[in-house]
Amino acid sequence: MIHVQSLVSFLMTPMRDKIIEDMIRILKPGGWLNIVDYEQGSTSSAAFNRLSVMGLKCLGALGGSFAPTSTSYGVAARLYGFLVEAGMVDVSYTLHTVDYGINSHAGTAQFIHDLIVGMTNFKAFVLSLGLTDSETFDMLIEQAKEEFHLPDSCGYAYLISAIGRKDHGY
Repeated sequence: MIHVQSLVSFLMTPMRDKIIEDMIRILKPGGWLNIVDYEQGSTSSAAFNRLSVMGLKCLGALGGSFAPTSTSYGVAARLYGFLVEAGMVDVSYTLHTVDYGINSHAGTAQFIHDLIVGMTNFKAFVLSLGLTDSETFDMLIEQAKEEFHLPDSCGYAYLISAIGRKDHGY
């Protein structure tokens, strides 16, 4: 079995196809490939939503978006198809929701913190694309931190898990 997570949505198309092909190549016949990735939903944080749009534009500029005209990464609509197109059999997928309500689960606050740190890591690229200026970016980060800690904060994302088996004929 090969299991990867948070990989596919950040790969450009030629690289993604080659990596999936290589993972399938090294699987033994009858072996399983499981790809888990993340699809951002909407949140009650206006600042985070603005940063998410910038993140989508960055991903599109890198050639990694599956849905360049969408408000999402497009992973949910594609993982199943990637495995089918690659010749896998017994392909299926499941969706799991991620609740952004700050008090919804013990690990939510840390998850939101990590998410905002991840966005902060894209600052130089966001600025290089001219999507905003440094001061506005920093203000949005701070605003998102505050908004996510409000008592009525909410939002969601999905984890998509697609799995397929390498045919015994390979």
